[in-house]
Amino acid sequence: MSKDIKVSIILPAYNAAIYIGKCLDSIVAQTIFDQLQVIVVNDGSTDGTEKILEEYGRRYSNISVITTPNGGVSNARNVGIQYAEGAYITFVDADDWVDRECYEKMLVNAVKTQADIVVAGFIISQKAAQQSVRKITDINHAEDNVSAAKSLMLGTLDVHVCDKLFRAEIAKMVKFERGLKRGEDRLFLLDCLFQAKKVSFMSEAYYHYFQNEQSVMHEKLSFEIVQCTYYVANQVKDRCSRFFSELVPYAEAMYISDICRLYSDLSGGQMQQNLESIVLNCKKEIQQYPLGEAVKYMSRKHLIALILAKINPGIVHALRKNTYLRFMR
Repeated sequence: MSKDIKVSIILPAYNAAIYIGKCLDSIVAQTIFDQLQVIVVNDGSTDGTEKILEEYGRRYSNISVITTPNGGVSNARNVGIQYAEGAYITFVDADDWVDRECYEKMLVNAVKTQADIVVAGFIISQKAAQQSVRKITDINHAEDNVSAAKSLMLGTLDVHVCDKLFRAEIAKMVKFERGLKRGEDRLFLLDCLFQAKKVSFMSEAYYHYFQNEQSVMHEKLSFEIVQCTYYVANQVKDRCSRFFSELVPYAEAMYISDICRLYSDLSGGQMQQNLESIVLNCKKEIQQYPLGEAVKYMSRKHLIALILAKINPGIVHALRKNTYLRFMR
């Protein structure tokens, strides 16, 4: 690998034949493509993805393909991190794409600010003509890791890892937790924040996040997903108590926000049988959480969701079908 490599991009791919080309083409078109190391982890695909990846690997010397047995996105990302040689690491999902200047702009910001993590906005794409921009900030600025972690608890710093650039030394100290249906990004980001000193926020948005509305909002909730939601929410509280004790009240508020979302989805969407006791437990926790605490430690959006969940969780579920509302600050 060339010494000129500045950014390693890790791209897990599982049965992504119908859209992996668009994703890779957007990376190849990057203004600093010659300074990128692209690590595509073929996660046991069976739909022809491997042949497409092999072709890109033949055409471009800085695109490498690693094929593994199917182990999930967390395992694939961990494999990619092992092979990363760039000064910074970032991630891309196979059905997404990036603007042409994405990595040049983020790299320039990282070097200029000497930040350990650079955060940009993202563009939510549902259909060809339906997009909305999720800006993280209106003015470029930097924060220390505790302030950034507080923003994560409040929901103003989104949990995704694909719109961020991580200093390689930090990303290599952390692993994505395997076996999680949801929440692996949040725990990875939180663990990186524990190790970081400075986080830079950019007002621009470069990453196009393809939102399949049907699959997200109509996925049948299973007991496994419910367990995962509780596990991740509790892990956030536990890790904050060990590393950022001053943020524990914010972590507890974030826990209740997660329970509100779970409660609304269980009440308004499809779910497996025998989850009625979970619904009752969610309701109990939401009703017992004091609004005074919510006012102090929740964002306005999460506070409104909590109030509505106390009244009627079906309202929250209906509002969350709107992608813009779900991702707004």
